[in-house]
Amino acid sequence: NYSTERIKVNRIASYYIDLTNNNNNNNSRWLIYFDGGWFCYSNESCEFRRQYSPNLITSLNFNSNKKFFTGIFSSLKQYNIIYVPYCSSDLWSGSSNQTNSHGYDIFHAIFHHKKYFFNAKQIIFTGFPAGGLG
Repeated sequence: NYSTERIKVNRIASYYIDLTNNNNNNNSRWLIYFDGGWFCYSNESCEFRRQYSPNLITSLNFNSNKKFFTGIFSSLKQYNIIYVPYCSSDLWSGSSNQTNSHGYDIFHAIFHHKKYFFNAKQIIFTGFPAGGLG
């Protein structure tokens, strides 16, 4: 959980870490996946989003037992994975005290956990569709 980054339902934003079982990895390979889901651009569109797509404004409904990048994506099994649910509805670009749009702040908050990235040699950023903008 981020200590200060708030999301649309005034809850703390979250991210999920899936550490590889490869002991030789030593936290040197990371894949950071930013989830997507369009955006809202007005009070009306944000209210519509809250009413009809509530899963896109919170990170609480995520299945933390989910495994990523298996099957055809198994070439990434050597990577520690950070999954960041999309709950800010701002294309990962907001940084405002006037609204709950804090995607930019959420992005940067991940790197406050330096213990994960101290030995990083490779970091892959990815996401789909709005997550790709992150």
